[in-house]
Amino acid sequence: MNPVGGKNSDSGSAVVDFVLVSVLLVGIVLAALQVAFAIYVRNTMGAAAAEGARRAANADQSVDDGISRARVVMGETVGSRFAREVSGRTERIGGLTFVTIEIQTQLPVIGVIPGQLRARAVGHALVEKQP
Repeated sequence: MNPVGGKNSDSGSAVVDFVLVSVLLVGIVLAALQVAFAIYVRNTMGAAAAEGARRAANADQSVDDGISRARVVMGETVGSRFAREVSGRTERIGGLTFVTIEIQTQLPVIGVIPGQLRARAVGHALVEKQP
């Protein structure tokens, strides 16, 4: 039955449906992008730790050189705020000397704002000149 004026009672409902569905869809897309960025930061941490360890393991380099290289890689790719906790050390395993570079950071939760989720990446490399 048509109300007075002859208009259909469902007129305008498509606009409301579109708004409700698009808000939900945009939220899902933004959440997926945020998860992808957090995974990217974590993968970059692993690559930076490995590259820092390889740099420190070179013949004329020190552990500090590896730490600074890991910080540079993190700073150039995802930002220096994610490279505040970088440490390095040498260790002997089975008579061989290895360099270990470790990066710890808080993963981004909203945009690039670090949250409470912590991640840790460790890179190892065999020292070229054994003592």
